[in-house]
Amino acid sequence: MKTTRAITISALNIAMHAPHSAQRYVDLLWETRRSRRVVGLGELHGAMLGHLNGRKTYERGMILTGEIYRFVKIDPDMPWFDLTKSEAATDDELAKINIPTHLLPNLQRIEFCFLPDKHRLWFISKDRKDSLSPLVATKLFQTLLDFICSQINFPKVEVTAIPDSDSIETLLSTYRIDRIELELVRPNPDDNHSTEARWKAKLERLNARKIRTEIAAANSDGLILNQEDKDDAKAIANNGSVRIVGSNADGTKVDESTLNRPMRKPAVVDSAIETSLDVLLRHAN
Repeated sequence: MKTTRAITISALNIAMHAPHSAQRYVDLLWETRRSRRVVGLGELHGAMLGHLNGRKTYERGMILTGEIYRFVKIDPDMPWFDLTKSEAATDDELAKINIPTHLLPNLQRIEFCFLPDKHRLWFISKDRKDSLSPLVATKLFQTLLDFICSQINFPKVEVTAIPDSDSIETLLSTYRIDRIELELVRPNPDDNHSTEARWKAKLERLNARKIRTEIAAANSDGLILNQEDKDDAKAIANNGSVRIVGSNADGTKVDESTLNRPMRKPAVVDSAIETSLDVLLRHAN
């Protein structure tokens, strides 16, 4: 009997503006769970933060784990279809339908883990029939956290999808770059000497919540980027977005953003020896 299956792992950067701490991130997730707020995802689906595991008082190295619940939100006022007759259901048939409003079908359970020190949320974006794209997950958490921050005294939060590790390299290798658009939210550097640390210090010095910069070429030769420019773009890609406008060597136009290239990391679960959460935690760490 086959015990392995393929899953896909993605991640979000959740950046809280000052004042912030690891404990504040933990408090924010627990308040979001306590609110039980449902967010509409298009016309058919809804989602909410499901159960959450982990201490409410932060301990260094602690990881919160939990699930996102995704489900179908039935609109009883929309027309129903009768498969046996291949036609719309009649009023008499609809009168026999009695589904309690608190019961919602097609539940999907999306596992996640959150690292408060890194303010990174890793989740399983695809596992058999359960799926949640990085862009939809970004919308879900931005909406949920905006609501909590508006109700409780939390600083503003910015949610961005972590891009594919090769995407920024690919974009920066564009044959001719005519324009770069950069948007940075507060990074959380691993040390005090990294590119991210330099950008964090600049944001704090300016008392800024984000930085948007556009760099345009002076002529048809395109931009000339050195290694520091590329390091800046890579740091910003992981804490915001980078858009490249230019052309390939054959003249075809390029207009790409890291927002459209989120991380989708393939992984394998061997259910004989581990769970999908075990695999997710291993990648997050």
